[in-house]
Amino acid sequence: MRRLTAFLFLAILATTSTVLAQETDPHEIYERSCARCHEAHAGDFAHNRLELKDDRLIGTSSGRDVETFLAGGHGRLGAAERQILIDQLIAIRRSGRLYHDKCLTCHERAADFARSRLIVKDGVLMGRYSGKKTSDVLQDHGRLAPDEVGRMIEVLRRQLQLPAD
Repeated sequence: MRRLTAFLFLAILATTSTVLAQETDPHEIYERSCARCHEAHAGDFAHNRLELKDDRLIGTSSGRDVETFLAGGHGRLGAAERQILIDQLIAIRRSGRLYHDKCLTCHERAADFARSRLIVKDGVLMGRYSGKKTSDVLQDHGRLAPDEVGRMIEVLRRQLQLPAD
């Protein structure tokens, strides 16, 4: 009986830990809680429907503060998920449509690209298979201007939920 109880406890703990870890993915939160009624991807929603005023997201149609709107129950998100989503939408607005404009023609969306093709080794963003530093590759790839390379690195690192260099 003790073994069965211990097994069930560990199984529940493992499942709960996995679910909580997955819920920290801002893309998953958006797609689960928002995409049913809004654009399929957070980037499109952020650029089509939101503006950033004094570090606050404001709905372009309603003029309402998004954080306040979500705290009122829209989307049915808990406080932690709301903050993750708000942070992601603000980061998207701040980065502009750089990935969308320069990369999406040839590559899948940023989250999928970064998570499947990039890694961090010794704190440096690198190609998972090439082993090349992403910042070096971007110097002459993707029609990026020199001042856009750092911004693109930030966009890609954010997809991996890592702080900037």
